[in-house]
Amino acid sequence: MSIQARKALTVAALASMALAVAGAATASQSREEAAATPNAVPSFTLRVGAVMSFSGPLAGFGPSLDASARLAVTEINAALRRVRMANRMSVRFVGTEDDQGQVQPAVEGGTKLVQINRANVLVGTILSASTIALAESVSIRNNVIQIAPTSSAPAIAELADRNLVWRVSTSDTFQSRALVRG
Repeated sequence: MSIQARKALTVAALASMALAVAGAATASQSREEAAATPNAVPSFTLRVGAVMSFSGPLAGFGPSLDASARLAVTEINAALRRVRMANRMSVRFVGTEDDQGQVQPAVEGGTKLVQINRANVLVGTILSASTIALAESVSIRNNVIQIAPTSSAPAIAELADRNLVWRVSTSDTFQSRALVRG
């Protein structure tokens, strides 16, 4: 898949998640709150953080994936302005953490983004093992959406994630079948 196609998929995935999270946030407003403020326009800021490899064996991939996530935030905000929804919702990039191509730094970085930077969406990681660990230790426990741009292990589809963990790339199982048929 080309870098341009991967960027487009990332933008589309983040836009979909932004609308889904915004819808869930406004739908969760209690009836009492809605009755107390009948003319209020619900608002929501989606806070996106990224966990990528900037050092370690996959350092060559982290900067471009991080730039793609940042570009997606810019594009989503521009689209919200075009459809006159920017006063109701926005997307903010809250930071990037280096997973060093390892599981433990990925979990630590994701924890920081969620607990300190208050991210409600995480983009990352590059490695499937780190993606699974981040999902189980941080994303699922904190009800945070996670979008994995490159992780492809079949085990990701088996996570009990309440539809919080998404991936852009197809699973290794699908890819291997496609190669065999090739």
